[in-house]
Amino acid sequence: MSEWARSSVRVRWAVQWRSLNRLNGLDEHLMWNAAGPYLFRTRDAARTWVEGEYGYIRTRPDLRTEPYGWMMPRPLKVEVRLVPVSDRPPVEP
Repeated sequence: MSEWARSSVRVRWAVQWRSLNRLNGLDEHLMWNAAGPYLFRTRDAARTWVEGEYGYIRTRPDLRTEPYGWMMPRPLKVEVRLVPVSDRPPVEP
């Protein structure tokens, strides 16, 4: 039986984007790709991915200051819930 079949709730590690600048203030959101959010089983796996994809931000003061205000993305513990959704209209009696 698969892990998802045993429970409809799973704890995973997502990646949170963060930036702070005068124009937009603090901007924080989960990072997604075309298939959905970036999710990892362990914090270490999320940190390794962030370092590989966005590690250059640490060495770029021009991106960390105005107008960008980028911060290193960080792992964030999230709860993933599978909830059935019916796209069919309700049946009238």
